[in-house]
Amino acid sequence: MKDQKSLLAKCLHNDIPAIVFQGSDSCAMEILQAAEKIYSKNGCSPEFLKDFHENVVENFKAYQQENQSEIKLPDLTPSEKEAFYIFQEKKFTDFPAPIKDFERYLKGNGFSQINENTVSHGKYIICDEKEWNGITAQNGDYNFAINHNKETEQISYFLFSNDRNYPERIGDYNSLKACFFDIMAKHPLFAQKTSLIPIIEAYRNTGYKNIANAIERYSINIETTFISGESKYTIKDIEIQSCGAKRMTVDLTISQKDNKPITETHNYRILDKSTGRVEPLNVGNIDLEKQSPEALKKLLSGQQTEITSKPGITQMMGLSKSPAGWTLQVGKQTFNTVDSSVEF
Repeated sequence: MKDQKSLLAKCLHNDIPAIVFQGSDSCAMEILQAAEKIYSKNGCSPEFLKDFHENVVENFKAYQQENQSEIKLPDLTPSEKEAFYIFQEKKFTDFPAPIKDFERYLKGNGFSQINENTVSHGKYIICDEKEWNGITAQNGDYNFAINHNKETEQISYFLFSNDRNYPERIGDYNSLKACFFDIMAKHPLFAQKTSLIPIIEAYRNTGYKNIANAIERYSINIETTFISGESKYTIKDIEIQSCGAKRMTVDLTISQKDNKPITETHNYRILDKSTGRVEPLNVGNIDLEKQSPEALKKLLSGQQTEITSKPGITQMMGLSKSPAGWTLQVGKQTFNTVDSSVEF
């Protein structure tokens, strides 16, 4: 990882918050993604977040793929398969029916078993100790658990989360299943990534590739945000158009409605590289992301262009400069088109 040393140096000098995690190799990607989310929520700059994602997260992912074993083991013989199934049946002899049944539902909803001490998102663990056995699974912020005391034959059901809609201790197996199905309906394991694709493609088709790339880059963070029960995720300082020395940026917030992601652009700004000043752009009732990229380029160049407002009225408009920043005005040439900040 070419820039890891510089990132660590920034941590040591308190330029960025230092975060320490401990875990096995199998959950290293989850740890890095969690760190990426925390850095984003703590207000780290877009430049650092991009650096961390590309030079740490993506490089480590490539490292893992390069070091995966390519050894292909021979298929089991019929007698070996039979012995394996007998072993599996014997293995679950001491497990009560609810644990066996719950594992079936976990597999049906996309969970996979791991042989670790700590459970992670989309995974489940089966434990078989001397005095007890059980099963635990995780979906984002929700942890399901069934514990069975071998001596007393008592079975306990738990649902750990920050969601006040669900109790921590569940009375019986049917109640646990009801909670499980309710949560899985709201937070399916793999629905978010698929549901982001139409939004990404829509921005690409309208010419706003930077917005599409930003959503794609932070898709894992967005998925994790929704899975953990948070209502929205914001990507800051996306450049949507430039002309000469002027650059227009925007913040994008992704939220959910009826379990589907929706986007909203806000906090428009214009950076003038010739002066180094960043000033707000008041868009009023204009939805700039619905305008063509070419129209925004004309605005930045000082020209007038056709702009359609939210009520559907199309007018010739231009940018107007004031001490408070920039605004859109009807039929007004806004600043000198031969200004030194504009390059043709």
